[in-house]
Order: sequence, then C-alpha cells, then structure tokens
Amino acid sequence: MRKKQGFSMEQKKARWGWIFVSPALILFSLFSFYPIITAFYTSFFNKNLLSLQPPRYLGWGNYKYLFNSQEFFDSVLNTAIFTAGTFIPLVVFSLILAMFIMSIGKFQRFFQMAFYAPAVLSSVVAALIWLLVFDPRGIANYGLNLFFRTSGVNYHWLSKAGMLRLSTIIVYFWKYIGYFTIVFVAGIGAIPTTLHEAALIDGTSRWQNFGM
Repeated sequence: MRKKQGFSMEQKKARWGWIFVSPALILFSLFSFYPIITAFYTSFFNKNLLSLQPPRYLGWGNYKYLFNSQEFFDSVLNTAIFTAGTFIPLVVFSLILAMFIMSIGKFQRFFQMAFYAPAVLSSVVAALIWLLVFDPRGIANYGLNLFFRTSGVNYHWLSKAGMLRLSTIIVYFWKYIGYFTIVFVAGIGAIPTTLHEAALIDGTSRWQNFGM
C-alpha cells in the first residue's frame, strides 16, 4: 500500500503564506469591504439617524437626485482637478528628486530624511503651518506680491474657488512628495549598477540609460 504523499515545499509555502496574510485580509474585509457593501445597500433607503422609525425604501431615488444635483457634478470636477493636479506633478517631481538623490555621492540620507519629513508630520500641525502661510498677511500673499510687483494684494487663497483648489494641491504635494521620492529611490537603488555600466559601455546615452 502506497504511503500518502505529504505537501510539497511550494504547497507548504503557499499554506503558510495564507496563514500569515489571513489576519490582514480579515481586518481589511471587516473595515473596507463590509462598509462599502453596507453603504451601497443603505443608499437605496431614506434613513433619519435621529429617528427610531425604520428606513424607508426609495429604490434608485437617491441616485436620481444625485445625478440631477449640480453640487454633485461640481464635486466630481473638483476631485478630477485635484487628482490631475497632484498625481502628475507628484510622479514627475518625485522621480526627478529621486534621480538627484541617487546621483550625488554624499548626503543621500540627509536629503531622504529632509524630503520625507513632511510625510510623517501630523496633519493637524501641517494644517496650522499652511493656515499661517495662506493667511492674508502670510508668506503666500507676500511671495505673489513680490513676483507680480504688486503691493498689499490679497489673493484669497482660502476663500476663492480657484485659489482654494490650488492651495489644496500645494499642501498635498508638499506633504507627500517625500513619500513618493523614497519609493522611487528604493526602486532605483534595487537596480544593479552593472546594468547601467554595461549600457554605457555599449554606447547608450544617459537618457536611454535612464529609460531602460
């Protein structure tokens, strides 16, 4: 009678992988998937949180109201502007900063910590700093007045719609560019230098070497 074969090494690795990952999956499902499903289900009802009455079923009524609301489309537009205005500059400038850090021989750790410092800063502290910057008497108005050669002009960073979008993008960019820079530094540092040396010996330009 043949003996029953045990698990192979790959099967054991996969089993232990699922064991170690399962707590994170359970927590993620509990705090992410469940609220999403619950919110979608609740969106078909009219529920007054301060009332003991059961929620009233509306069907697609909430969605009809939503797509007929100008405020909804304004929020979608603002979100799209914010996303495009932060994601593209973050990727471009963080990659440039990462290449700068990797190209210098000294003080790499210093620049990494300097750029990453805003990412670990408390959001409350960051908000207080930028409230002072965007104050009518703050450095933001002073800088624009100096650039445009004006005097005492208030550019309404936190009151006009366009300037409010710009100020939000600036704050987000300032806070998270260090995080993306460190991610690019880690990725670039993982590439063996022998690959770049071989490419340069083969006659590639620096731009081609960067894109490989």
